[in-house]
Formats: sequence, C-alpha cells, structure tokens
Amino acid sequence: MTDHRVWTYHCAHCGALTTGDFPDEVKAPVQYGPRLQRLVGYLGVEQLLPLRRIGQVVYTLTDARLSDETIYRMIQSSTQHFQPVHSHWGELVKHAPVTHVDETGMRVKGSLKWFHVGTTAANCSFWLETSRGDVRTEATGIAVHDHWPSYQSNISQDQHELFGSSGA
Repeated sequence: MTDHRVWTYHCAHCGALTTGDFPDEVKAPVQYGPRLQRLVGYLGVEQLLPLRRIGQVVYTLTDARLSDETIYRMIQSSTQHFQPVHSHWGELVKHAPVTHVDETGMRVKGSLKWFHVGTTAANCSFWLETSRGDVRTEATGIAVHDHWPSYQSNISQDQHELFGSSGA
C-alpha cells in the first residue's frame, strides 16, 4: 500500500501558498489501488466471502479498514475482470455431457432472488435470476435435476435424468 501525501507551503516572504501535486493515477483524496481492488474482487466473486469477512481479511493483510459500502463498490467494479472466466466456465458447463442443475432462494437487498447453479465434475457456473423458473435451456447434454416443473417444460425430454421424484 502506498500513501501519497502532498504538502502546502506558505511563503513567509510573499504570502503565497504552493501545493504539491499527486501522481496522475491518484484521482481522489482517498483511493485504493488496483491490487487491493483486485484482491477484494477475488475474495467476493471467486471465494464468495461475505463483506464483513472480506473487510477482516483486508485489514489483517494490509491494515486498511474498508467499509462494507467500499467493499461492495470494489466488487461491483472488479466483476468486469472476472466476466471472461465466468463466461468460459459457463460454456464448459453448458456443453458438458452431463450437468447437474439446481436453484435456491436468497434475499438480495430485501427481495427474493433465485441462485441457479450448473455443475459438472470439473466446473461450476452460477447466475442470479428473479424467478425460480428461469432455467437455462442451452445445455446440450444430460441435465440431472430434482424434477422441479420448470425443468420439465424448459429442457427437452431426451435430456432428463431425474433424482428425488417418484418417477425416477
């Protein structure tokens, strides 16, 4: 972590104030660098740590105390760096011979959302939707699922492998 400081000098002779300049990459009075932002993004996006835990890790490693709002904004801005990886994993899962799909409800800013997941033996892809029935239909292999009705209507009949239902 680099702490940049500029000084202001008051000339006793002429009374002029002279202030130094920050480096060009410093755009605000308080700013965290790209390495710290990438660390926060990694901890939030890839490790799925809660905001408070991310703050604890960052403080332990750097002595920087970040607010939950700062951590949230860093995660939001860093997701663009992880999008190609997320898309690649999604393609691997989508075209796997066998994919397990499931969903679970969760609260996001007080609203019910559905956290969907597609997994294979080697890869995992997840996404957030507003409905439990927002099932992705682009998969090309066998879909292993829990017989939720939306899977029946959104995935072709030759792609089903059912578990947990009386018909399986």
